[in-house]
Amino acid sequence: MFVTSNVGGPMRLNFVTDAGVGYFGLVRVPPGYLVSDAKRYAKVGRFPREARNSARKVAKAIGVSKDDDLAVALPKLIAYFRSFETIALDPAASVGDRYLDVALSKRGVCRHRTFAFIVTAHYLGIPARYVFNEAHAFIEVFVPENGWVRVDLGGGAEGLTVHDSEAKVQHEPEPASDSAEGSEAGDAAEGGDAGVDGEVPGGFDSIQGMPQTAEELLAGGDVRGEPDAEPVDGAGGAGELEEGLVSEPVGSKGAPAERGAAGGSAPVLARVPTQVDLESPTEALRGQSLHLVGRMTIDGKRPAASREIHIVLEDAASSKVVPLGSVVTDEAGRFELDVELPQTLPVGTWDLYATFGGDDRLQSSRSP
Repeated sequence: MFVTSNVGGPMRLNFVTDAGVGYFGLVRVPPGYLVSDAKRYAKVGRFPREARNSARKVAKAIGVSKDDDLAVALPKLIAYFRSFETIALDPAASVGDRYLDVALSKRGVCRHRTFAFIVTAHYLGIPARYVFNEAHAFIEVFVPENGWVRVDLGGGAEGLTVHDSEAKVQHEPEPASDSAEGSEAGDAAEGGDAGVDGEVPGGFDSIQGMPQTAEELLAGGDVRGEPDAEPVDGAGGAGELEEGLVSEPVGSKGAPAERGAAGGSAPVLARVPTQVDLESPTEALRGQSLHLVGRMTIDGKRPAASREIHIVLEDAASSKVVPLGSVVTDEAGRFELDVELPQTLPVGTWDLYATFGGDDRLQSSRSP
């Protein structure tokens, strides 16, 4: 990925990726494919000659071969490498081949399991690749008609600590569509394609320092989870909205807050007010450079971190708008940047202000 900007100074880039519904969960293996067929649909490199004997021993121990039905062999492979114990290798039992030591002893954490799985899969001709981050390693397997799917072999850490998350909010991916969920359930009920669960049940026993969810943010308190918001009366009477919510609903401006179906009393999730303050000169000339400083807050109290602020000029007479630049707030909600007033601006009175466009959790706002 390559990113450019026409505005100087420090920048924060939030890059969010998402995957299709079928990437997680059940790994569907359609019938009618042999193990040896899989490499026709995704490239598998030439397997090293010196590793063939070792891989053949492991495949024999698992009970799979290149001539097996893929719908039978792949679940066997996944089940074998998931059955590892999360304990250290025994140096005294080593045969001088790290791959054999891991695969045949059935010992190791996530990175050992994924390494041994991929070597075995490539020997058989099954496309597989290694994916990892700071906390875990897992595999992706290419399945005909389904593409790359995620398979977690387990062996992850028992605990995880997330650092520098105080001013962040958890990303909430798009939910799976009802039609996709219904299709998967129907196939399972009808005994369709052979499959194996791509996810290992459970997860980390403890995760410390996770950012707040949107619901927690809206419920009040600063970004570190310390509540400070007062209850706000809703449109239907005191106490009907959740604590910390305001009466403006997400959606078109001026639309009344909708209640639950059939007039139910489900609370309405509403956006929180924001405030942008900008320190700027009272007068400036065309071509002049300005150093601007400001701050954005939530409810006038809490710092609004990692929010994009736009600096804009507006013609007081015609309401014509000229953007000058943008900047992202720091952890304290502050921002500063240098802008230059264009030489080509028509003579007249222009208003300089900072604006936040709003999002699904926070209302838009503009500096006075």
